Amino acid sequence: MPRNRRSEKKRKRRTFLGLGIGQPRQPSGDRHRRTLGWERLEDRVLLAGDLHVTALTPTPSGFVAEFNQPIDTSVLNLYDSAGGILGEADLSLVGDSTGPVSGSALVEGNQLRFVASGSVLPEDTYTVLLRSAEDGIRALDGHSLLDGEFTGTFPSGDGQPGGDFEFTFVAAPEPVVVSIPDTARGPQQPVNVPVARDGQPVDEGLPIAINNAAGVTSMLIHVQYDPNLLTIEDVVRGVDSPADSPVVANLETPGHAIISWFSIDPLEEGPASLISLRASVPEDAPYGEAHALRITQLELNAGDLAATADESVHVVAFPGDTTRNERYDVEDARLIARVGVGLDTGFAVYPPHATDPAEVRMLYPTIDPVILGDVTGDGTLSALDASDVLRNVVELSTPGIPELPEAGDPDDPTDPDDPTDPDDPTDPDDPTDPDDPTDPDDPADPDDPADPDDPTDPDDPADPDDPTDPDDPTDPDDPADPDDPADPDD
Repeated sequence: MPRNRRSEKKRKRRTFLGLGIGQPRQPSGDRHRRTLGWERLEDRVLLAGDLHVTALTPTPSGFVAEFNQPIDTSVLNLYDSAGGILGEADLSLVGDSTGPVSGSALVEGNQLRFVASGSVLPEDTYTVLLRSAEDGIRALDGHSLLDGEFTGTFPSGDGQPGGDFEFTFVAAPEPVVVSIPDTARGPQQPVNVPVARDGQPVDEGLPIAINNAAGVTSMLIHVQYDPNLLTIEDVVRGVDSPADSPVVANLETPGHAIISWFSIDPLEEGPASLISLRASVPEDAPYGEAHALRITQLELNAGDLAATADESVHVVAFPGDTTRNERYDVEDARLIARVGVGLDTGFAVYPPHATDPAEVRMLYPTIDPVILGDVTGDGTLSALDASDVLRNVVELSTPGIPELPEAGDPDDPTDPDDPTDPDDPTDPDDPTDPDDPTDPDDPADPDDPADPDDPTDPDDPADPDDPTDPDDPTDPDDPADPDDPADPDD
């Protein structure tokens, strides 16, 4: 749907976070003092098959849009290559002062979540745009376009297929922000995000950090995540936490961690990593999938210190694997360099220079490329990141790129843990295993005819049924046999 269609919808009224739903924009002098209000809305009828936005909820890190049915993620993109195969971004968030916001889009059921990268949204007025188009936001059936016109009343739409959805809100975060960093880690990798201390990287696990710890004495925090994509095994003190600060965590419910921490004395001013999550990615986590780590409850100093909780994104991918082939190669470095110089907006398709959709495969069209390609950890993509990937490819030291896990391939004949390996000495089916009781060549096998200790072996001289056994009292040829007629001593 062409963007100029929005110009035909000048009747739209803006809706602000912290203002009454459907109310006109208030003068700037008092808009932050208004409380959220609700007004009775007339009943709206959704036509079968039509796709509508039924709610949009701003978050400190972006927003969550809810639809009346699932949307088609196969055509959804925020980023594209120079060839423009995927078309315009299907979602945008733009601040009046801050400009376009970089981030990632995650779809869960009927919800579309946008998470800004790096931190919470700075104080500003923001406009959300959801693009309705055949190659944009449409229903899962692949035919029903978003009926998106919004005039202050949900659900969106004017009864005609098509029409972009536009929504405006104000963000006003607290000065103190608690956050978890965005990260990319692949199956079987520990989630270890190094932090710099005294000019040296320190392995920190997945840190829970605060931008200003002045006066902080305690923290209670709830973290929600997808347990199919991340496993939290333990929670410990962060690198900036006092040595006598205790940390207690409840990890009994998969996908929900409850953590408490305190410091005997108030902390000093400045950023600090207070808690570290010891986490890893499950072996069967689908490669390329992503989820949000959400701080759903936060208390500092028993609620006396106000703070804003930031959301973050974890991508199931090896950091630097921009071609999504689960290894490192020179093409990974090339794609990072292309985004770094502005040829591509993200790692959307491969090859990036192709112009025919039939010639490409999808990479990460809804994920901020910085999360995947920033292996140096400076928050940008540059020649340094591409250089580090090249160093890794030629097996030189690259501290920002963790080692790939050693896959236990069940078909690998050299895998010492492969139970079907014919050369595995502990394989119960290995015919050369000296400890295999069913091995016909095993001298300890009770059915082995060559076993000298086999009591059923007809050639065993100690076999009571062995006719050649000189000590067999039932042997008719045994001269010592009392029943042997040939026995001179019988």
